[in-house]
Amino acid sequence: MAKNATAPFAKADPKKTETKAASPVLVHETAAISNDNPPESANPDPAFIAALKTLTKDLNLVEIRECQKALQATMADRIDAERCKMRESMAALAQASGMSIADIVGEGVSRAGRKPPKYRSPSEPNLTWAGIGATPGWFKEALAAGHSKESMLIK
Repeated sequence: MAKNATAPFAKADPKKTETKAASPVLVHETAAISNDNPPESANPDPAFIAALKTLTKDLNLVEIRECQKALQATMADRIDAERCKMRESMAALAQASGMSIADIVGEGVSRAGRKPPKYRSPSEPNLTWAGIGATPGWFKEALAAGHSKESMLIK
């Protein structure tokens, strides 16, 4: 039980900032999980998880949520990059065989008029909007909270 119930929501004192050295396990595992060297399995090393828990144990809930948002945005960007790489690889393989991707997988069913997303929610990166049609609630809330349209643009 926490000594002070409001402590998790208190702002960090900039005068008392303390940098923590990354553990060798964290540095090793972070290097292993790069774009150039993807993990061999979906299950991270228990030592890596233990190191993350150690590094985050002194964070308050607001700081943990900020970390979570940053990780979600990073993950969304990484997924987009991986998807783009896969498309390029598939197109190169198809072209090397004298075909197109459409020749291999078929034309598919098109969603007529479907536009790619233009805006991403700052608080929940999986929520997007093409900027067409009814304005979603998350977009209105973000504007009311002080975010600008430009800050939510997908770049």
